[in-house]
Amino acid sequence: MDTIISKISELLKDTSDLIDFEEQVQIYVYDLLTALIGRVFTQLNQTIKRRKQIKGWTVEREDEKTIQFTFGRFVLRIP
Repeated sequence: MDTIISKISELLKDTSDLIDFEEQVQIYVYDLLTALIGRVFTQLNQTIKRRKQIKGWTVEREDEKTIQFTFGRFVLRIP
């Protein structure tokens, strides 16, 4: 949380007007959301993979899928 506050404070210092500041904060928050949702989906994928391997399934290949959201996109490796 301190990193987020520091980054927003830095953006406020580096921008010349509030409209520019708002745009920069929006971009930063979108990047954060993209990273967080990417981690969630990656963890879910790994959990499903482990459960299937316990049942005897094997991974033959891993594909990459790009998921696009309003706030950004991320690449997910799907076994």
